[in-house]
Amino acid sequence: MKKIIAATLTVFCVTSLMAFAQQAEVETEHSKPDAHAQQHTHPESAWLDIMNCEICKNMSAQEGLIESMTWETHVIPTGMMHFTVVPDKMRPKLDVAEKGMKQTIAEITQGQQKKCCGYCAGMSKLMAAGAQQTEIRTEGGDVSLVTSKDPAVIAKIQAHAKKTKEEFAKIMAGHSDQDH
Repeated sequence: MKKIIAATLTVFCVTSLMAFAQQAEVETEHSKPDAHAQQHTHPESAWLDIMNCEICKNMSAQEGLIESMTWETHVIPTGMMHFTVVPDKMRPKLDVAEKGMKQTIAEITQGQQKKCCGYCAGMSKLMAAGAQQTEIRTEGGDVSLVTSKDPAVIAKIQAHAKKTKEEFAKIMAGHSDQDH
């Protein structure tokens, strides 16, 4: 169950913070980086990897935070939408985790090498491609919209959302015998 919640939280929190990494270019082994992009190449791990991704692991450092959150992602006509719900008592821990994530993203933006999961690497690529992010902090959680007016970028955003949903479904299938 902890892995399910960890994957859920990873996706939401990274999406919420990747707007700060618009300058960072994260290349994966499937891309052909140019000279500038090679400065920002990061080793890529699993698609959702809250324990090893240097951005995501800020969440697991906050005791009880991962277990207390719920999350969903949806493909929308102009990109994707994520939303999460956080109990009021966990909001301070989320704030601490987000501060750590922002710091790690700033380090990547400045050219430091960091290990990123596939999700974070993909979000960074979307931002570099021109995706726009809108964050809405609600009373009970957060909503994140990642959108574009460019049809090519919209297709990339939607593919990212679909991949995320597929990976999350695999995690859920592995825990189908547990009470959710």
